[in-house]
Amino acid sequence: MSVGERMKQRRKELGISADIVAKKLSVSRSTIFRYEKGDIEKLPTKILDDIADVLKTTPAYLMGWTDDTADILPIYKKLNKKRKNNVYVFATKQLEEQQLVVEENTIEFPTKEILNGRSTAAGTPLDGDLQDENTITMIVSQRDIPKNADEIVTIAGDSMEPDYKKGTQVFVHWQPEVENGEVAIIAIADEGVTCKKIHYDWEQGKIILRSINDKYADMIYPMKNIRIIGKVL
Repeated sequence: MSVGERMKQRRKELGISADIVAKKLSVSRSTIFRYEKGDIEKLPTKILDDIADVLKTTPAYLMGWTDDTADILPIYKKLNKKRKNNVYVFATKQLEEQQLVVEENTIEFPTKEILNGRSTAAGTPLDGDLQDENTITMIVSQRDIPKNADEIVTIAGDSMEPDYKKGTQVFVHWQPEVENGEVAIIAIADEGVTCKKIHYDWEQGKIILRSINDKYADMIYPMKNIRIIGKVL
């Protein structure tokens, strides 16, 4: 935050107009606005001191000096006007350089749309068709989600605990196939949607849906009855 921005913030906190500040400083109203906008970057030390008095604060506050620089304040107060101005000019330049470094090193992460709002059971399958009505599209930063995530799904049961607790939200990448032993979101014909580990029995032409929670038995279906929606990331 710049000196001008702190001026404006403090003036608003006190509930006084720019006209009042201008009158007390014997300057024009437009000059105050120029100070606050940063059009006049280098404020003379005398003006800075006067502004601090009017706004019932300190030059240190306006310059952005915080508690971790409190040891500077006693020294600053002992300086004459010329040396105070030198400190102010130097500090302002240092702040400008610091802000420039921050801006140069700031990375803007791209955003992407991702589907959210559906639940999938970790237990008895849920009716997937009904849940489609509850889905919404969110725009989120790609920094916050896996690169290939397509949807956020809420786990509604406890059969995948302790790895995926009831109420946990997981990221899903839509794909029609997963590797043996991977956790996937599955649609079971005439039953609904669930979350399970996939195991293939190629000889019998069946798919075994396995829970992580030992209290749940395996669910075995003909391969034709299973549609893999996506892999849990």
